[in-house]
Amino acid sequence: MKNLVLYIVAGVVALAVVVGTATLVARAVAGNAPGVNNTGGTEGQGNADMAKGKTVALKPFVTNLADTDRPRYINITFELVLPDEEAVTAIQAYIPSIRDTILVILNSKKSLEVSGLEGANKLKSEVLTKVNDSVPGKKVMQVLITDSVVQF
Repeated sequence: MKNLVLYIVAGVVALAVVVGTATLVARAVAGNAPGVNNTGGTEGQGNADMAKGKTVALKPFVTNLADTDRPRYINITFELVLPDEEAVTAIQAYIPSIRDTILVILNSKKSLEVSGLEGANKLKSEVLTKVNDSVPGKKVMQVLITDSVVQF
């Protein structure tokens, strides 16, 4: 009984460390760390592409991953950076298709593929490519991950 309690406490602590680390990495990758403004550029620095862009926040995605050893899920939120307000208006009609595209991508990934800086960057790149393929005019300039938790 004493060992069981010890294992449970160790598991909870390990889970907290993993979730905290994943959140910090995701925020750093997304440019949502402290000292960063809503346009994606660091405060005090003029990121020309981002300063001109407008963002569209998508509702969070909570879905299963493709791991076969045991069920795992991801809870992730994306923002799409568009060139102007006209593009924001035009893309609104495609939000259901964009969400479907992103869900298909997420469901095909294993937990290790979407973890860490490299995984987040690859995921953002793939989402950008696939979303632009599904939206006329390739209007999306950048994909931001604004929140992310992967169950391990």
